[in-house]
Amino acid sequence: MAEQQLKELISSLKNQGILTDYIDVVRSLQDENNPHFLENLIPDFFTSTEKKIAKLTSNLSEADVNYSSMVHLAYEIKGEASYLACARLANVSKELGDASNAQNKDECLRLLDNVKSEYYYVKPHLNRIVKLERAIYENQQAGK
Repeated sequence: MAEQQLKELISSLKNQGILTDYIDVVRSLQDENNPHFLENLIPDFFTSTEKKIAKLTSNLSEADVNYSSMVHLAYEIKGEASYLACARLANVSKELGDASNAQNKDECLRLLDNVKSEYYYVKPHLNRIVKLERAIYENQQAGK
């Protein structure tokens, strides 16, 4: 049952453009030798991304914005989101990095709101993937 739910969830997220097919590659890294790969990776992604969003928010609230820091943080979020196949979050983070490079504060503010929206939209879905992966693993262990 959990396997079917996971398959349907991932398919739906791919169809919506929230995740890319790369999620299948990431999931394949989880095996019997590393059964908790996603369970460990995803919370680290949450912690890291939330810290970066807080730094971006703080930076944009300053009169003298540190745009090089903005570029760096935005592209870090893009890279981490890409690794987890979070397409929309990666795309909007890239746009934020580009706007930061252009030192366009108004566009940075708008795009930071989009980054936050995409992050807080994908977060519960990633949590659900972790829970379903855990349930699948526990069912497999109970069947052994």
